[in-house]
Amino acid sequence: MTRILAVDDNPTNLRLVLDVLRSRGFAPLSAASGQEALAVLAENEVDVLLIDVQMPGMSGTDLARQLRGEPQFAALKLVAVTAMAMRGDREGIMEAGFDDYLAKPYRLSDLFAVVERNS
Repeated sequence: MTRILAVDDNPTNLRLVLDVLRSRGFAPLSAASGQEALAVLAENEVDVLLIDVQMPGMSGTDLARQLRGEPQFAALKLVAVTAMAMRGDREGIMEAGFDDYLAKPYRLSDLFAVVERNS
C-alpha cells in the first residue's frame, strides 16, 4: 500500500483529503506545515507527499527544494496541490522539484489518478 503524507496549512482542506484517502483504503499521515512534514518524514517511511504550495513559513516549493537536496528523499514522489493554475505556474512549480501537479479545486478522480501515477 502506498504511504502518503498530506501537507496543508488549511485544517479543512487537510481533513477533507485525509477523509477521502481513508475512504479508498489508504492510511495517510498529515502535517500542517513544511516544518511539521520534515518531522513526520524523520519518523516515518513515505512514498508520496501531497504538498500545498502556498503555506506560510516554509512554502511547498521551499519544502520540495529542501527534500530534493537530501539524498534519502531522492525517490520520494512530490505532488504539488495548488490553486496556482495560471499559465506558467505549473512549470515554475515543477522546476522546484515536484514530480506531479494537481490544481485546486480538483475532482476526486484526479486526486486518485495522481496518487496512482506516483505510487
